[in-house]
Formats: sequence, structure tokens, C-alpha cells
Amino acid sequence: MNPSRERTIRVPPEFAGWRLDRTLAELAPQSGSRTFWQRAIRQGAVCLNGQPVRASTLVRADDTISVDEPSAAQPQPAVQAASLDPACILYEDPFLLVVNKPVGMVVHPSRGHAADSLVQALMPWLSESERFPELGRPGIVHRLDKDTSGCLLVARTRDVHERLAEALKQREIHRLYLGLTQGVVNPPQATVEAPVGRDPKHRLKMATVRQGRPARTHWLAVAEWNAFSLLWLKLDTGRTHQIRVHLSSLGHPLIGDILYGGSPQGDFATQALHAWQIRFDHPVTGREMMVNAPLPRGWRALWRTLGAPSRLGRLPPAWQGLSTQTLADGFAALVDQPWAQDVVAEL
Repeated sequence: MNPSRERTIRVPPEFAGWRLDRTLAELAPQSGSRTFWQRAIRQGAVCLNGQPVRASTLVRADDTISVDEPSAAQPQPAVQAASLDPACILYEDPFLLVVNKPVGMVVHPSRGHAADSLVQALMPWLSESERFPELGRPGIVHRLDKDTSGCLLVARTRDVHERLAEALKQREIHRLYLGLTQGVVNPPQATVEAPVGRDPKHRLKMATVRQGRPARTHWLAVAEWNAFSLLWLKLDTGRTHQIRVHLSSLGHPLIGDILYGGSPQGDFATQALHAWQIRFDHPVTGREMMVNAPLPRGWRALWRTLGAPSRLGRLPPAWQGLSTQTLADGFAALVDQPWAQDVVAEL
């Protein structure tokens, strides 16, 4: 039997009045989904102020949540593993993986996705010890929505997972997205800072709400059509649905993001959001890492539908820690269209 390992979480004031399971899913997303925490609470692996409670218990500011991590998820029945194209492994070493998550794949098992999550798909790539059997999952460091593609970081050891989780908390892991929005976003370069929390009128949505958690998103427009904008997007925080919520609140939802007011464009029926790049210092070697993920095939058809942009943006001398040349070269390679080269030519 594995020895117990207790973890303590202090409830921040902004979570007062939240359900315990929802609080854990937000404060410790790297450990699992809300369903994961509901199971852990039922199994007695979670205590609130030293007492076992229900998942529906409402927390208060400065409450102490204790988690017996090895007990939090007993081994689950074996399921048929989802498949993952080897080309989706963007980087691999003995300590971590960077995966290009496909569109339509959830990260964690959940209702309706017991066997087709990224967690199951990663199992053939990990040894028994790297699957973190005491937690019933691999070392997922952060999340991507089901219909968002791109870079996802996975730890192969407990120590590396803890270091990466702390780096994420300290905003030392940088993620850059490419998104296509409805409407021409103005100004072409700005920051939106608005708290994000559960939408009180729609249980499946998040919204900009006063009692939400602080959230900040930067954008930079690199191309415009008459009714669309192509943006670089960078997060300073990682709230659930953050980019989607912020863009929708500005009146510019992502193409295909039906939940937040977007509409499909031609045959492109999913949300047009791709996690293109992740940058971080390697937790073991200290080497600066920068990994890029190619766009899914559906974006090529989207470019053909849109045609050449009506306006190309100018990249500033540097943006969010990236040199202009790095951003320009990456953009040209990522989009792989003749007009993308024109952006580079403007530098």
C-alpha cells in the first residue's frame, strides 16, 4: 500500500460560498476535474477544517481543505484507451511531455468520456510509475477545453509535476494562442482584465462577474477580414474558458464557439482557438523550452473559405516577451499561406 500524503489548501476569500467540489476543481485543476474531486470526497479523502463533508458543502474564506492524495482516487476499472497519433507528441524526455491535443478530445475522463480522454490516450506513452497510479491519472499540468487544440504539458514524475504546477502558479509558464474572432477587434492591440466566474444564468458557461476570479488576457491582431480578426492571445491567468469569455464579453466571440455566441464558418464548426506555443524553463535541466504546435487540418479549409485578409497588422518590436522575428517566423510557418508572408515582409 502506498503511504498517505496529505496536501493542505487554504480557501481564498473570493471562493467564499462556493461548493467544495467546485472549489477544488478551480484551485487544483492539475489534480483532476470536478468529477474527480466528487469521487475523492465520497471516498473520505478530503476534509474541510479537519472534518469529512459532502461535495455540496459551501466553503468559507480561510477554510482549510486537507486532501489525502494517494487515497483520493482508488484504482478505477480498466477502460479501452483512446488512441493518440504519435505526431501529437511534440516533445519528450524522461521528465515531461508536450502534447498537441487534438480538437474534440477532453483532457480528463468525465461523464460520457470514460474512455476517450487525453488521460487514457497518454497511457501507452507512460510507464506504470509515470501514470501516477495512486492518483489514477498522468501528471497533467494544465487544461485545454475539449474543442481547443494545441500544446499541453504533462509531467512524468511526481517531483516534476510539483515543480511545473508551482511554475504555473507563479506565471512562469507562458502560453500563446491563435484565435479567429467574429467582427473586427478594435483596438488591434490591448488587454482585457475582467474577473471570470460561473454564469449565474447558465450552469455550463462562465462569465465576467464581479465575484469571479481575477483574469487578464492580452491580444494582438495580425490580420483582419471584413467580418473577422485573427489574433495572438496570451494569458496572464488560466481561468476556465478565459479567452472565450473575454472575447465574447467584448462582442467578438470565436468563430464556431456556439456556447459563447459564435457561429460556424463554412465547414469549420468547432471553436477557432489553438494553443500554438508553450514556453517554460525545464524543471530539471533549467534549459529554456519553447514548443510550437501545428494547426489542425480544419484551419487550412478555413483559410480557403476566408481568402486573403483585407488588412494586415504590424507586429510591434516585441510582444509579451517574444521578439518580433520569433513571432513573425512562427506566424508564417503556422498559417502557411501566401498572405502570412506579407506580414513578415512588413517588418
